[in-house]
Amino acid sequence: MKRTNTILAVALGAQVALAAVTWGTRGGPSGDAARPFFDFEPAAVTAVTLTNKGSEDSPARPLTLTKKGDGWVVSTADDYPAKAEKVDEVVNKLAGLKVRAPVATHATSHNALKVGEREFDKKVQLTAAGKAHDLVIGGAKGTSVHVRRADQGEVFLARGVSAWALSDRASTYVDTQYIKVEDPTRITVRNPAGTVTLVKDESTQWSVTELPPDAPTDSSRIDAFVSAARSVQLVEPVGKTVKPEYGLANGTTVELVAGDKTTTYTVGAKVDEHHYVKADDSDFVVKVSKYAVDSLLTQTPDKFIKSGDAPQPGGMPGGMGMPGGMGMPGMPGGMPGMPPGMPAMPPPGH
Repeated sequence: MKRTNTILAVALGAQVALAAVTWGTRGGPSGDAARPFFDFEPAAVTAVTLTNKGSEDSPARPLTLTKKGDGWVVSTADDYPAKAEKVDEVVNKLAGLKVRAPVATHATSHNALKVGEREFDKKVQLTAAGKAHDLVIGGAKGTSVHVRRADQGEVFLARGVSAWALSDRASTYVDTQYIKVEDPTRITVRNPAGTVTLVKDESTQWSVTELPPDAPTDSSRIDAFVSAARSVQLVEPVGKTVKPEYGLANGTTVELVAGDKTTTYTVGAKVDEHHYVKADDSDFVVKVSKYAVDSLLTQTPDKFIKSGDAPQPGGMPGGMGMPGGMGMPGMPGGMPGMPPGMPAMPPPGH
């Protein structure tokens, strides 16, 4: 009996060992510890290119960030300065990917896992030690992604990063504040409609030079205009080359004076939902949202006058606003000022 029990115990132990090995090879916890996806450290990365899938209306445009000295630049925008901490955050996530056993090995699964030729979320290229590493990345559940080397069939699940967090927008990695002038005292805007000049006096009140001194102005409209003029955020850096199609040669110019410093920038042509903008003291052209600068392009001095306070054309003295040719309220027909063709009043007694 003891011998039988011993045999059964040995057999059970063998089954448990076999199950453990089988579990491990299938991606379970035993024998399948997470391992680095790359054999280099994040600090070795010198460039990263991110490309989204794009569409017919919005073709994919690769974004390349390159290490330059101790910092990073957007090399696809003529080396526009990038914020090192923002780029490092993405590089650390990508270069630090850890995976277990592959979740798929055949190309037939690639599109379903969003790492295929037709279906994918991002294509990424990391350059480290002079070697390029191309990846295809697809979103998975929660903060995880499916990742595949572009030249291989195996697909892995990596946790700690999401596909949407791997932004291919330059604005994610740069300082978006392109123009910011604190406390300007004079603003001059020259747009297609003419010139608008705002001057702040010692009591911090704004006046519009082109209006009569006693013209009643709307302070809220002035404040909104000043805010739009003195602070401009970019949507995308374009580059250093000023091309004719940017429309900057004949654009709207904005001049802001604060203390002894003058800041000038030009708003150029509209493209899609954006305008080209270039500051005189910047080497770079950028794109900004059309909504951020539309008021600068269309503003005229009279738009600062309070609603209802502007004189009405053809109005009567005293502000009654009656159209020319009309009589006083309650006047009978046929009296002077009646429109032509109206019958005259009959004589008294008829």
